[in-house]
Amino acid sequence: MADDAEKGVVNHKGQVFDPVRGAVHDGLYICDGSVVPCALDANPSLTISAIAERTAAILIEDRKWAAGPAAGAGERLLCWLHHLSVFSSPSA
Repeated sequence: MADDAEKGVVNHKGQVFDPVRGAVHDGLYICDGSVVPCALDANPSLTISAIAERTAAILIEDRKWAAGPAAGAGERLLCWLHHLSVFSSPSA
């Protein structure tokens, strides 16, 4: 993840940069562990799931889609991030 194509492949939303146009490829999103710029710790499934769910929530909001059963993704993301911080802290 980066601010532009010179520093990374995707922006904070997971949109893939188009270095020729200086924008992003419309409709092309990456939402797996490959958007993380460094190696993740053992068993990164919750982190990768949180990234995928966040990207889905952004797509729903940006494209004005009906959220359907996935409503509340933001709250679940916060819960997962809290869960990760609890288990990755030095005191855990």
